[in-house]
Amino acid sequence: MKRVRVLHIITRLISGGADENTIFSVEGLDHSRYEVHLAAGEPSEPDIIAKLRRTQFLRIPHLQRELRPRKDFLALRETLSLIGKGRYQLVHTHEAKAGIIGRIAARWCRVPLIVHTLHGITFHRHLPPATRMLYLSLERLVGRWTHLFLCVGDDLRSTYIRSRVADPERFVVVRSGFDLCPFRQAARERALHRRALRERLGIPANAKIVGTAARLEPRKGVQFLLQAAAQLANEHPDVHFAVAGRGEYRGWLQRQATELGIGDRVHFLGHVEEIHAYLAGLDLFVLSSLWEGLPRAVVQARAVGLPVVGFDVEGMREVVRDGRNGFVVPSKDVVALAGSIDRLLRDPELADRLSRYDDAEYLRQWDKDQMVARIQELYEQILSAGASPGPRGSMA
Repeated sequence: MKRVRVLHIITRLISGGADENTIFSVEGLDHSRYEVHLAAGEPSEPDIIAKLRRTQFLRIPHLQRELRPRKDFLALRETLSLIGKGRYQLVHTHEAKAGIIGRIAARWCRVPLIVHTLHGITFHRHLPPATRMLYLSLERLVGRWTHLFLCVGDDLRSTYIRSRVADPERFVVVRSGFDLCPFRQAARERALHRRALRERLGIPANAKIVGTAARLEPRKGVQFLLQAAAQLANEHPDVHFAVAGRGEYRGWLQRQATELGIGDRVHFLGHVEEIHAYLAGLDLFVLSSLWEGLPRAVVQARAVGLPVVGFDVEGMREVVRDGRNGFVVPSKDVVALAGSIDRLLRDPELADRLSRYDDAEYLRQWDKDQMVARIQELYEQILSAGASPGPRGSMA
């Protein structure tokens, strides 16, 4: 049987949750059934691209995250050419810019089926009003031609339905999967990983470590964790803070840590390949993002048994049961963030109780094989139906 030609498009391929989700998706599909290609813009990171073993990688040179009309037009031309030459039966887009440009190009080339994964909110509340309305209008436009939206979280699905982006029946929740096995194993070996991380950082074996894992960019809000750390430093002289992740914001964050007087207590680790081992070495995980789709790092932290403190962003309450496996505090409230961290540092019994909260069954939703199987099942459904996106999806 002739294979179905599928093209995934993502804005850039870097070390992030959406990117790992996409790699697992394209690599995990049945390649005897699907011929899968993945296209991405710049900058894409070579070591992340190298994880593609079964999927052909294609570049869209002018596709980038920032809003740049001239480059966006060139990226659209490049995407039109790529799709036109590829004769794809299904185009599956990811993230804001690739989602808009990719779906416009797929529509123009009359690709039979268009799927989009929502990793986060394109028109989030932190944007200037005019930019927010532009993105919402564009999402409603390309939503007319989208056969299926895969949402990584329930909050995300609700927001897009409430914003009238498309008909509710086209939105399906598919969790952003990862390999749970290393995290489960790391949870059983926490003593080993705790010792290894303290040796790596050159700090005492009995030191406590509050950590995070995030792309170092403004929206991830690591600066709020640093501000909270500065409030806690004097009261907790044995506590260190660890930041795993890379990004263009690293230098600014390091300078901020120095200016706050905690430069010697904050450890920037860069990209950590074995994130499960790093997380298992921590005492407490903090998420201080300004917005998310569903915070995948929090799921991973819970998978190794860490109590979590985080801002009340989209998807947080889908994972963190306030007072049972962590604490959820108002967004940007550094005092509340520091207060919840302080509470867990002062009360080891409480931290241990939150750590032991049994959410293993719930976390199975994030198994990568389950995610891929669900995506493939949905592909087969829309391939069989061959349906239009709905009443708002006319080709006219």
